[in-house]
Formats: sequence, C-alpha cells, structure tokens
Amino acid sequence: MPQLWWKLWKQRAWGYFLLLLLRLEGENRGSRRRQVEPQRYRDALYRHWLYYLKGERYDQESGLPHLWHLACNAAFLIEMEGGET
Repeated sequence: MPQLWWKLWKQRAWGYFLLLLLRLEGENRGSRRRQVEPQRYRDALYRHWLYYLKGERYDQESGLPHLWHLACNAAFLIEMEGGET
C-alpha cells in the first residue's frame, strides 16, 4: 500500500505545486503580504467539494481539477492552524 500512495503522490505533486504557486501569486499581487482569513479557504474547500460531488471534475476558471483545489485549500488551512488539534 505505501508504494501506491507514493506513486499517486508523484503523479499529482506537480499539480498541487502549481496550485500553491497560483494561489500565492494571486494573494501577493498588489500587496507585500496580505493576511487572509482561514474562512476564505474553508469556503473555497467546501465550494470545490460541492462541485466535485455534483460531477464537475474541472474548475471552469482555472481548468484544473476541483480535487486539486480542495487539496490546496486543505494544505493552506493545515499550515494556518499550525497542525493544532
């Protein structure tokens, strides 16, 4: 099973990385380091999850999979909350 997870991660890592870069670029445009409320990422995560559940695989704006957006938003939330339980 660990080999399967590693294979899946390698296949998707560049997609996640691309999304992270796009998000960071968009947030830093016009400001040095704008603070973003965690609720923004919660809302986006939920929105992408709902589109995915409705059967829409790709985001119309970015052309990237909704699940990639969901994973990116989850990663931001994990980082913002410092892994607290």
